[in-house]
Amino acid sequence: MCAYCMRRIEHPEDVRIEHYSARNPEGGEYKAADTLNFKTMLGVCYGNSLTPGVKDEDKTCDAHRGNLPLTVNPYDINSIRKIRYTSDGYITSDDMGIKKDVEETLNLNCKSSSLPETRKHVLLQTKIEIRKICGHKNHAAYLDTLNKIYDRYTKQRMLTPYCGITIAWLEKELGV
Repeated sequence: MCAYCMRRIEHPEDVRIEHYSARNPEGGEYKAADTLNFKTMLGVCYGNSLTPGVKDEDKTCDAHRGNLPLTVNPYDINSIRKIRYTSDGYITSDDMGIKKDVEETLNLNCKSSSLPETRKHVLLQTKIEIRKICGHKNHAAYLDTLNKIYDRYTKQRMLTPYCGITIAWLEKELGV
């Protein structure tokens, strides 16, 4: 999965190595020492950059970011917890730096890529699945199901494309 938009990356050759801490930030100086710093590397998608004639506003992830610095640290859980999702699939944050990262720098609400619609669909499918499992069982059974699904994502690390919105919804439902 792409570390930014969370879409599935089908083939190894479709992975782009990204340094979340820009080695050559706009307005900054080149950091040669960070070139092989594996602690700042992520696997990301090409963010629509391989589509012939794609407009800049239709690029996402690293392709849209360029060398702009990021506030969000993908390796810091406290930074990630500041990201939130709306019920219609948009990604945002109350932290203005992270909000700028996800909405502008990485363009993670790109409508031409259907990112918000896809996230909304994933959450809807999860809710339908939970209703099927729980049926007309009591609230305790509902909470037990939510906890099992949450553990599958967070403890067992069985991540699926666009699961960020589902994890955020589960945390809200469970009061985590």
